[in-house]
Amino acid sequence: MSADDHIHDAKTSCEIVGAAISVWKQLSTDGGGAGATLTPASFAIAGNFSPGDLRAAVTLSFPRVPPGVFLDWLGARLVVWPAGVVNDRRTAIVSSRLGKRRDLKRAWFDALRTSVVRQGQAECLCCADGTAAAEAVIRASELFGATRLRIEVDSAGCVSKEELIRWLEVKVWRQQSSESPLEHVAYVSPAYQPDITRQVCDAAMNRRPPVQDTALVLAAERIAALSCRAGGHTESLLQRHLQDRNRSAPVLLATVPEARGDGVSQALVDQGAVPWMLERADGSITGIKDRRVFGSRAGPMDADYSDSDRTLMADGPLQFPDEWLCHWTRPRQGPWAEQPEQEFLDELVLGCQTADRSAYAALLRIVQQRQIIATRSVRKAAKTVSFTAVPLGEFRNRRVYRKHKQRFDFEPWGIAVRKSALIKVSCRPVIYVERDTYNDMTQDGRLYLQPKSDEGHRIDWSQECEWRCSGDLDLSRFNPEDIFAFVDTHQEATGLSAVAPWPVVQLPPMTKPV
Repeated sequence: MSADDHIHDAKTSCEIVGAAISVWKQLSTDGGGAGATLTPASFAIAGNFSPGDLRAAVTLSFPRVPPGVFLDWLGARLVVWPAGVVNDRRTAIVSSRLGKRRDLKRAWFDALRTSVVRQGQAECLCCADGTAAAEAVIRASELFGATRLRIEVDSAGCVSKEELIRWLEVKVWRQQSSESPLEHVAYVSPAYQPDITRQVCDAAMNRRPPVQDTALVLAAERIAALSCRAGGHTESLLQRHLQDRNRSAPVLLATVPEARGDGVSQALVDQGAVPWMLERADGSITGIKDRRVFGSRAGPMDADYSDSDRTLMADGPLQFPDEWLCHWTRPRQGPWAEQPEQEFLDELVLGCQTADRSAYAALLRIVQQRQIIATRSVRKAAKTVSFTAVPLGEFRNRRVYRKHKQRFDFEPWGIAVRKSALIKVSCRPVIYVERDTYNDMTQDGRLYLQPKSDEGHRIDWSQECEWRCSGDLDLSRFNPEDIFAFVDTHQEATGLSAVAPWPVVQLPPMTKPV
């Protein structure tokens, strides 16, 4: 770009911002102008003005959203369309945060998938960077070939006229087009606010829902709400939308199992939201666990074991606990070790059974791979496989929830290996030391060390009776009679016995205190 071209670009940006400020002043003079009529002069401030073949446009709102309504919800902001204004009807998928166990939100992903595949002609999905559903919506769009409008909102706060001009120059003249042919982008500027200090402006913004979530609800011409937590930003924005007489976009409120009967859903329905309950072809409600796979808690029963299996069990970890070490599995928050995040997200979006990240699924993965993958107990620590000398029959009584780790200790699923066999592969007991001693050691020196307690001296880690093996543990190198798998229910024991090369035992019920 030549110097003359840059001067022309800067001049154009000044003219655009000047025209926008004039409209904002007029809307404010009209009492906010929430119901102002959409006109070419107020909506499309500038179009088809960028160099080359680009068709960039700058507007004061989204198509069919009056500028006065936009001003009321988001303040005085510009919208830059680097490839031209997208006029397709917009369906916004909104949600509260899902939490770390996304695999437990099967109904949520069912509703997402249904929303995407039902998209019609001249319609597009609408998502906003930084919102709870954005990543899943983008991936679903790619998997099902649905067009989308991605909204990127600048949350820098309030800016002056000069700062707004500089922002516009960057977005229009230096912005690259999207990498996906399915994606269109709209950039929303910081709010223009010349008569207020930045500190006051930022403080006011902190009291409101995030600007990204606000922009997503505002842009929608149809809203699919997949999750709405009481007291959350999604709830407050949906309430505002339903109570705003200048907003007409229908709200479909997905009725998932965890939301049934809650006060939030009912309050939104009372204000005009439409309840949306998905059912599968077999008539079951989405999100309810398949009883054929998971089952309910069964009483202690004997699985259909052969005589040879029963002989092995007589020498097993329940009968001779001192001769065995146990590795318990736990639910995983996200992809498996070394699995790409996108692959896991695809499993979730497509509704695959392989998306299960329960402790039982982790055990099944160990059985299928015939190995236990080493992990780090803390950041930067060496990768190890951990066992415990706690007797298998005591697992239920030892089970406790660790809030700081958001998981249970001593889950009733895992692998038991004969202690003598593990010692042969250099598995060693952990030495529990004072925290100062542990902190003074090098990383290599900590391999078989563990602080006796946490920093607050609330948890006695020595009760775990931990043993460690360095690196991954190949289970195929052991004799089959040196390994047992243990599970929670009779149904799990029966199912795992069909694929495991080792005996499977169901843990006894929790013993009552004397």
